Amino acid sequence: MEETINNSVDAPKVTLVEPRGFCAGVVRIVDTVELIVKQFPNRKIFLNHEAVHNKHITQKFLDMGVGIEPDVDKVPEGAVYILSAHGSKPEFVKKAKSKNITVIDATCPLVTKVHLEVNRFANEGYAIFYIGHKGHPEAEAAMSIRPDCMVLVDNLKEAESVSLPAGIKADKLIYLTQTTLFIDDCERIAD
Repeated sequence: MEETINNSVDAPKVTLVEPRGFCAGVVRIVDTVELIVKQFPNRKIFLNHEAVHNKHITQKFLDMGVGIEPDVDKVPEGAVYILSAHGSKPEFVKKAKSKNITVIDATCPLVTKVHLEVNRFANEGYAIFYIGHKGHPEAEAAMSIRPDCMVLVDNLKEAESVSLPAGIKADKLIYLTQTTLFIDDCERIAD
């Protein structure tokens, strides 16, 4: 909704716009955590790491009694364990699901789509250049899906000297990106 304020004829026109808000993944994780807290008031609830990069939301979750525990082995039996919007390594999800805990996968749908594309293109024999930040949970999760045919490219300098994984033909290349990056940055790195 847009509102125009102009109190006098000589005053400059000021247009107030509503903020863009959060992406679908953030909205999803916030809604999921709030729902789980209401649905399971007597159970311990944990996230596998900070659900989103927003200190206010993280603090809100902590205030609601939701803990952050990256080590699934430390999650007590009977707890609810929410996997964050960034996605998780397949072996981590498998391990979490093997425990006597309730696992809720709140991965952002856009992140899940990238993971599906990793599998699709890897199965078709492509080398995948994944444009993302080293150490970021989303990049770590994506890179763990098919590390045999993926190369992480963090920045423009790395892109200038990147090489193909062994055994992958140069005529079958594709790049996928971390969903939280700026399009302009990704295009420069891809070029």
